[in-house]
This record gives sequence, structure tokens and C-alpha cells, in this order.
Amino acid sequence: MCGVFGVAVISDKPEFSAAETVFGGLWALQHRAQDSAGIAVDNGQEIQLHKKLGLVEQVFSQQDLDRLIGKVAIGHLRYQTQGEDSVENAHPILVDSKYGRIAISHNGDLMFAKEARAQLKSNTFTFQTTTDTEVILHLITASKQEQFIDALREALEMVGPSYAIVMIQAGFLIGARDNYGMRPLSIGKLADGSYVLASETIAFDEVNAVFQRDVEPGEIVVIHGAELMSIRTTAKPTHDLAQCVFEHVYFASPGSIMFGRTVQTSREGMGKNLAEEHPVDAEIVVPVPDSGSPAAVGYSTASGVPICLAILRHQYAGRTFITRGEKVRSLKAHRKFKVIRGMVNEKRIILIDDSLVRGNTMKKLIEKLRKAGATEIHVRIACPPTVSPCFYGVDTPTKGELKAAVNTIQEICEFIGADSLEYLSLGGLLKAVRGSTNKFCVACYTGKYQTPLSQERAGDLSMV
Repeated sequence: MCGVFGVAVISDKPEFSAAETVFGGLWALQHRAQDSAGIAVDNGQEIQLHKKLGLVEQVFSQQDLDRLIGKVAIGHLRYQTQGEDSVENAHPILVDSKYGRIAISHNGDLMFAKEARAQLKSNTFTFQTTTDTEVILHLITASKQEQFIDALREALEMVGPSYAIVMIQAGFLIGARDNYGMRPLSIGKLADGSYVLASETIAFDEVNAVFQRDVEPGEIVVIHGAELMSIRTTAKPTHDLAQCVFEHVYFASPGSIMFGRTVQTSREGMGKNLAEEHPVDAEIVVPVPDSGSPAAVGYSTASGVPICLAILRHQYAGRTFITRGEKVRSLKAHRKFKVIRGMVNEKRIILIDDSLVRGNTMKKLIEKLRKAGATEIHVRIACPPTVSPCFYGVDTPTKGELKAAVNTIQEICEFIGADSLEYLSLGGLLKAVRGSTNKFCVACYTGKYQTPLSQERAGDLSMV
């Protein structure tokens, strides 16, 4: 799950710098990805690019931003799910074409990118990265369409979901979402009327923009100055939507409006529903910070068991789930949390987390709580068991990585060292997000995918 941001600045005032606006938006979206960051700016003559591995504040100095002059800019935060972790694979990605130079930032995984890449390579196209995103650029370059937008529509139809993209082409800022609406992309406005695009509305708060609406599933928006034009990628889809419910469970900021609902409200609702489904006799509710905190508030409210902030999260720790590599994830899980002994000593606790995918963080945390004197630890997870891989932009490529796909709940309970373990039901989750299976993708919980799968992805389902 990556983060994208774009702006088309109208004003000549320095406080409306395109590069600094994108920097602010990326900073607000840092929770979505931590592998690399980049910004591309169109100055009317060329597209300038600056990208490196690392967090936003590590990648950009003030001098870097000052050099990125221009009124149209896009940015990207990379969460590696396709290709190696390298500067070449960092976004934005640039390519020269008959439509001029194009820059793109992409959130999602393209279902049929491998097939399209093989076809392009057979036609002598050379790739500069190993990411699926570059396929879109080469398909545009290979197109026989006269107009860029027609070439873009053609390319997006070929690669399939999932994507939310922002692009620069000939001074235009362009945004698009796939027909299933899997990945989020929203439209905001700055005080001077300039448009901004972002993966989450929380980024608008950082740059003093006002949320206007979401880019619709299957929509392309083309922005030039104060004008916004809407184009459909194809005819309006007849299939169900498949908005990613895991955005509400884990990825999105609690302060964002995601798919029409505030994430904080959804997560508190998950906690309330969890308390109703799986009550337990205990003395305190303890959240796993930070993403488990809203659900813990909801659980405490519904159950009447007081909440206790007994776990401290290291302020410089990244997000464990989006960290690459089992060994690194395990080490980060150990260092990430500190337990306040006096708050849990000789206490029966209800430990609340947003999700339990691999079980590494939870196992380490329960060991620390035991050492701090907790007498009983009852784990409650604010989503259903994750039993199937995601092929749309979350780094769970095979069933073998998913605890609940190969173990019973009792076996997982024993693995993490808890006294009991229960999960929120799918019905309880959908009730919290005020959705249904014809609006949200819940394939990770059910194994039922709402889009056609490539041959490679279908094969991955059998890998345990």
C-alpha cells in the first residue's frame, strides 16, 4: 500500500510552492509506506525528479525542494510489493514518449502486468525498473492512439486492477482509479482554487486544502489550472465495487475519510462489535498502539471495562507490518513496545489489536506482558482471521505467510502465548464500516476474489 499526492498550483505566491505542497502531503501520508519517497515537478520545459530510499524527511532537504521549481507536481511513498527495494524502483517513474515526457506515481498492484510486460519485451521495449507500474508507461508509449488520454485509457484497460495513480503530462495533473475502486484517491482544493489529489484526506489537512470528493471508480480526472475534467476509463462498470476494507482496519490514518466514512469511527465500531461478540471477564482493556487504540476505545465503551494505556510505542519505530523481511520484522517487534509494569502487574487484561496477520508482533508483546506480571492475557482482534493472500497491493503474497490460513485459532493462541484469542466476525466488520460484500473487497478474509485472477496469482493460492 503506497501513498500518492499531486497538485496543480495556480498562484505565483511562494506559499503555494508545488514541491513543498507535495512534501507536506507525503509527510502526512508517511504511515502508508516507508521504503522510499520521491517528487516530480513540471516547470513548463522539463520534468524534474528527486527520489531516494528512506522516509520523506530523510529524502528531502530544503535545498532539494527549492530546486524543484514548477506548478504541477506529484509525489510518492513506496511500500514494496513488486520489484526490488532500489532507487530505480522508487516513484515517480519517468518515460519519454510521443506524447512528451510523462511522470507517474502508483498505489496498487496490477493484476495483468506480468503478461503485458512479456508482450512489451517481445516488441523490444526496455524496462528501467522491475516494478509493475512501468508497464503502464510503456503501454502508453506503444499506443497508436493520437490523444494521450485515449492511450492512457487503453493502457489501464489492459493492466486491470488495482491502481490509484497520479501523473504529469504536458503540464496537466492527472488522477485515476480502477473500475473496482480498490485503492483510494481523493480530490481537494487549496485556498487559491488549486486542485490537489491524495491517497487520503488526512493529507489535505496538512496542506490546508478542503476535501471535495473522491475520484470515482473507473474515473480519470484531468486538471489544468483551475479546471477539472472528468473522463471514464470505460463504460460505467456493471460489476460490484471492491474497495479495500483493510484500509479501514489498518492502513489509513484514523483522521481520514475513507470510502465515505471516517476511519476513527469505523475502528471504534469494530471494537464495540468485538465486545458484543466476544466479552471476557477481565480488569483492564489494553490497546496495542497505535492502530489498535481506536478499537480498544470502542471495546472499553461497549464492555464497561476501563481502558489502560499500559503499552508505550517507541516514537521512532516504523510500522512492523509494512517492514520487509521476517528477521527485520521480528527485531522491530521486539524493540517497538515497552510495557509499564505497574499498570499490568497481577492484572487480567484484554489486549486489543487491529489485526493479526503473521503473529510476530503479538507473540513478542505477550512475552513482555507476562514478564511485567500480567496474570491473564485475552487477545481480541478487531477484524476476521486473514486466510488468503492479497494480490492488490498488500504484501501477503502466499497463504504460507498467513497464520490463520494454516493454523486453527487455538493453535494461533498457543503460538502467541495468550490465554484466549477471538476475532471480530466478517458481519461485525462490515457493520462497522457500514458496507457489504458488494462494496468492499474482503478476499483476505474469505478467499473469494471479486476480480479475475491472472494465471500466476491463481497459482499462488495453492502455495502453503
